[in-house]
Amino acid sequence: MPVTHVSASVGTAFSGDLVTVTTLAVPLATAATVGNLVVAAHGIDKAAGTITSDPDFTVAHSHSYTGTSLLAEFRAATGNATDTATPNWGTARETVAAVVEFTLASPVAAQTLHSGQTTATTVSVTGTASAAGLAVVMASIDTALGSAPQPWGTGYPTLSSGWTTAVVHRGGTSSPGVLVGYREVASGGSLDCTLTQAAADETALCLTLFTGTPTAPVPTASRRITGVDGRVSVRVTDTTSVRLRTAPEGEAITTSSTGGASATPNAQGDVLLSVPAGLAAGAYDYRIEMTDAAGGLVLDGFASPGRFRVYATGTPVDHTFGLGSCADGDSSAFIALAALNLDFFRHMGDLYYDDAATPSISELRSHIHTAFAGANMQTLVSRTPLSLTSDDHEALGNNTTGGEGSSTEDIDGWTYYNQAYREMVPNSPAAASGIYHSWVVGRVRHVALDCKTFMTDPDLYPGSGHVSKTILGAAQKTWLTNLAASSTEPVWIVGVSFPFFDYPHDGEDTWGSYTVERQWLCDLLDEAGIWWVAIAGDMHAIAYHDGTVSTSNPGGILVFQAAPLQRTSSVKGGIDGNGAGFTAGPWYQGALGSTSRQFGVLEVTDDGTEIALEFTGRAVDGAGAVTATFGPYAVSFAPPVEPPPTPIPGSTSADGSPAVVIELVSGATYDVSVTAANEAGSGPPSTAVRVTLPAGTWDELLAHTWADMSTGTTWAGLAPPS
Repeated sequence: MPVTHVSASVGTAFSGDLVTVTTLAVPLATAATVGNLVVAAHGIDKAAGTITSDPDFTVAHSHSYTGTSLLAEFRAATGNATDTATPNWGTARETVAAVVEFTLASPVAAQTLHSGQTTATTVSVTGTASAAGLAVVMASIDTALGSAPQPWGTGYPTLSSGWTTAVVHRGGTSSPGVLVGYREVASGGSLDCTLTQAAADETALCLTLFTGTPTAPVPTASRRITGVDGRVSVRVTDTTSVRLRTAPEGEAITTSSTGGASATPNAQGDVLLSVPAGLAAGAYDYRIEMTDAAGGLVLDGFASPGRFRVYATGTPVDHTFGLGSCADGDSSAFIALAALNLDFFRHMGDLYYDDAATPSISELRSHIHTAFAGANMQTLVSRTPLSLTSDDHEALGNNTTGGEGSSTEDIDGWTYYNQAYREMVPNSPAAASGIYHSWVVGRVRHVALDCKTFMTDPDLYPGSGHVSKTILGAAQKTWLTNLAASSTEPVWIVGVSFPFFDYPHDGEDTWGSYTVERQWLCDLLDEAGIWWVAIAGDMHAIAYHDGTVSTSNPGGILVFQAAPLQRTSSVKGGIDGNGAGFTAGPWYQGALGSTSRQFGVLEVTDDGTEIALEFTGRAVDGAGAVTATFGPYAVSFAPPVEPPPTPIPGSTSADGSPAVVIELVSGATYDVSVTAANEAGSGPPSTAVRVTLPAGTWDELLAHTWADMSTGTTWAGLAPPS
């Protein structure tokens, strides 16, 4: 039977402020099958000094080169913690590591080739297989150029024909990367392999031929993402049917537990699963159930179950969520967010910084998977529901737009991102194009706008107030208009991606360069009677604006800013483009321009009369420990109370209670009947109409003439009396 890779995990120690380590432990996402081959590749920046392998692993190749160091090691899996590779080296360096499991039992290293260090765009090894087996390539690739475009900016490194890449991952803008690839070979077959990358940089590669016994593949789940609206995204292998099995939080889950609908993974192994219908509000654990080749049912091997939440709507519900954006790598902020046991996390864009010059669906799939596969991110999104929207780096890079006037490459990039998002992100976009979506918790509607897919190029029309410029696009604006008209939630929390408090100016992809549309959004929600606040990222700092009306905030909207999850600090927006004028902030760790890891927390409290919001910011260190806080800043809103209907003197309803005057909503559906006893005179009768409201408890009596009813205006949607 063919040998394949079962799962892969990556780990990083890097950042713009050069986080350096002398060890890096990377566990597999799920426990390995006992006896299977496990390989670990550590790419270490520059010379690492003396490298010492993990005592539970065998070294295939180890060398401390001047430009990039490589440790390649392997073992037969035990299925426990000893499968975690934990080597060390003498000189603290930035490091990226990958661990991969293969379906090859009792592995023996029969042959090893290595390239040494090269600085070309290609690196090769050549040889002939001494036996039939599995050839595995492990490479360390330096990326120390440190400025865009990165060496891998036009595509991740590739292997020559016939080789399969199990994992390729770079840490950040100035850290190394690793690649693990494989192919089966016959005795006497070619071991030739060439790795190609977009730009020359230091690279070291080794190839090891393993002999052993192929094992039957076991279905495996390697990455979970939980959504806010009842869906879970997972990547699986060796299965054609997948579903969720669920139970109330803390209860055991088996293949007999309550299940959702089954689904088939796509060619990449990605599948979107729905939670079972009809669940009461609350927190639930879940496992991934997969069907193996023999028809048996297998649950995932994650150390702990995932968790999703079902939110109550229409009644007061307290809830707390995290918010942030701009993550260059697997930030320790994700660990801190996970520890807060939040109701959900709102990621407002710049999920990664793997900018590409030429768009492709395969590369964007790879970027999204890599961003979510990190150990810290998995700790968060496996048990904290996620809402994700975009900024600009998701597609092709800084300041890219997908609407009118955008380049063909940019439009293609956003088209591909939309496709990959629908395949891999467990949110439910409201339309076929764009990723905008909303959901309700209690009496609060959460809205995530798509501020990039339809955005007009900022240089197409002159002036910040040009009426033809749009961020949202016509379809999204229609959706918002309809949503505002039908929404019964008195409070909205709207994700606007980038600073909403922003001075009028031209030529940037910011709200201040699209002032007509910013005013339109404010007017729309104001006229609908909705009290709303804006949450945003993009500016690499935390800030709060109290809604004082100005040319930078003409709608008087409360604004909460939260970023970066992991990136160097910077400021923008405000009254001058440099962050001035916020009520509090901009706030960031250390000196401006140094690496910050920070996020916001918004606590919503609803006592039935008043809905209160409290915003805080938090900064963390490289281990996820909170080092500083911002705020709190509290605001509240008391939704207006509708006066009770006015009784009609002397009238009663069918149940004997006083009849009332009510206002019917055009287009709504009501049960209508004619009460003959109330008819009077000749010609079109005066008709009593009994109206049963969907959520009401009274039968309401209204006297209107049939002429009124038949106009189709006041009584639109009512069937004529029979």
